[in-house]
Amino acid sequence: MRRARIIPLLLWMLLLLVSLPAGADLIEIVHLKNGSSIRGLIIEQVPGKTLKVETLDAVVLTIEMEDVAKITKEEGLKQAAGWAETESLDVLQLKSGLEIKGMIIEQVFGKTVTLESPYGSIFVIDAIDIARMSKQAVEPRTIWLGAQCTSISAVMAKDMAIVDKKGALVVAIYRGSPADKGGIRPGDFITHVNGRQVRDVFTLERALADTGPGRAGLQLHRSYETVELSVDANVKVSTKNSLTDNPGYLWPGAAPAVLTKDKIRQVGLDDGMTGVLIAQVVPRTPAARADLRKNDVVIRVAFLRVKTVADFYNALNNAEGEQIPLRIKRQGRVLNLTLRR
Repeated sequence: MRRARIIPLLLWMLLLLVSLPAGADLIEIVHLKNGSSIRGLIIEQVPGKTLKVETLDAVVLTIEMEDVAKITKEEGLKQAAGWAETESLDVLQLKSGLEIKGMIIEQVFGKTVTLESPYGSIFVIDAIDIARMSKQAVEPRTIWLGAQCTSISAVMAKDMAIVDKKGALVVAIYRGSPADKGGIRPGDFITHVNGRQVRDVFTLERALADTGPGRAGLQLHRSYETVELSVDANVKVSTKNSLTDNPGYLWPGAAPAVLTKDKIRQVGLDDGMTGVLIAQVVPRTPAARADLRKNDVVIRVAFLRVKTVADFYNALNNAEGEQIPLRIKRQGRVLNLTLRR
C-alpha cells in the first residue's frame, strides 16, 4: 500500500526538456526501496523523518526517509541517450488522473510497470493504479543555436580587440532562433559553453551537443566586454527547418572582413582606403535585398564611421529603427544603401 501512496507523488516529474534550478552543479538521485529513482536537488532534510526534493521540473516532493534506500549524486544534467530522436512516448494514465510519459522498460503483467523518463528517472508503478496505457507521437527535436559562426584568424582577432582568437565568431543569426531569443548578436565572440572552453566553431558545436536539452550558459566577448547569456538551444526540427529554409530570416546576411593592405591590392582599391570589406553576401537575405555586394567597402553604418570589423558590428547592433543607412564604396563610386531589418 505504501508504494501506491508514494508513487503518485512522483508523477509530477514528467515535463520534458527542462533544467535544474540555476547554479546546480550536481544532480542528486533519491533511490526508493520500491525501485524508483528521483533525480533533482535535495532542498531540505529532517533527519530520520523526511526529505524534500526539487525535481527537474521545479516541483517540490516530500518523501518519507523510511522509503529511501540510498541517495547518490552525479555530475551534470543530460537527457538520456536516444530521446532526442524518439518518435513516440509511452503514456500511462493513472486512476488518480495523473499521466506519466516516457518509455516502458519492464512490465510484470498484473503486478508492476516500470517506466523511464527522458532524464533517466525510474518509476515503478503498481498495475492496479493504471487506468490506461497508450502511445503519443513526438515531434523530433534537435540542438540548434540558430547562428552562423566561424573561427577567426589572428588578423580578425586583433581588429576586434580580442586577446585570444580561441572561440567562435557569430557572423549572423536567424530571427526567432534560440540565439535571437537568448540575446546573441552578430559580432559576438563565443568563448565558453557551460564553463567549457570553445576553441573554434567545431568545439562550439560539440559543446552545445554535449549540453543536451535545457539552457546552456554562454560566455562571450562583445564590444570589448565579457557578457554571459543563457540560451535554450533545444528546438523542434520543424522550427529549425522553417527558419533555415527562408534566407530572409538570416540577419544581416553579409560577412565582413578586415580591409588589409593585401585585400586593398587584390580588390583594386585606393591605397590608404579605410573601412570594412564585405567578404560574402548570402542571396535573398536583408543584406542582399539592400544590394550589398561582395568586395564592397562599408564606410558608414547608421551614419557612424567604421574602420574595423568591431566598429561595423557595434554600429549595426546599436542602430535604431527598421531601416539602417549604409554608405559604401564600390568600384570607385560612393553609394548610399538601406539595410532593412
